[in-house]
Amino acid sequence: MTLFKAVFVAFLVTAVMAPAGPALAQIGIGARVGALQSEDADDPSAYGGAQLRWRLGPVLGLEASIDYRREEFDNGATEIRSYPILASVLLYPFPLGPLQPYAIGGVGWYFSRVEIKNGPHDETSRFGAHVGAGLDLPIAPKVVLNGDIRWIFYDVDSKEIRDQQLKEPNTNGWLATVGLTIYLP
Repeated sequence: MTLFKAVFVAFLVTAVMAPAGPALAQIGIGARVGALQSEDADDPSAYGGAQLRWRLGPVLGLEASIDYRREEFDNGATEIRSYPILASVLLYPFPLGPLQPYAIGGVGWYFSRVEIKNGPHDETSRFGAHVGAGLDLPIAPKVVLNGDIRWIFYDVDSKEIRDQQLKEPNTNGWLATVGLTIYLP
């Protein structure tokens, strides 16, 4: 038996024998932290937020979240602070077992404040989207550790940046998240 077949068989046995994650149709609340890197940002930034997850069935879940993010562009000349409110669909192709991988996709509304160093500021509200993949790992009967990586599609579109004839930053990028969700009884 090849190593691949042995690993595959071990995975299937573990998935069937191990306890599943949260019971179906349960709602969980949690906190999350992560790193964010927009294409034109100076450096990756840390962020944090809260999430609400609802398992609708063995392969389907929903997530609502709100975060706080801060990024700098053009060597600190521009700062963007965002409060995205996101709605996501989670699809669990292998819902049994301790490790539950998922695909995630959704939309968000980004409330942002753009500040230009020694200049004006601007506030925008824009629509964005995201897609990615992650993993749920139940660590107690109603406690799940989750982590995912998402690609975000979001355009800040600041009037003040255009008025100052500055380069509009590309705010598309990746987002890596680790969260802890506690499911309600």
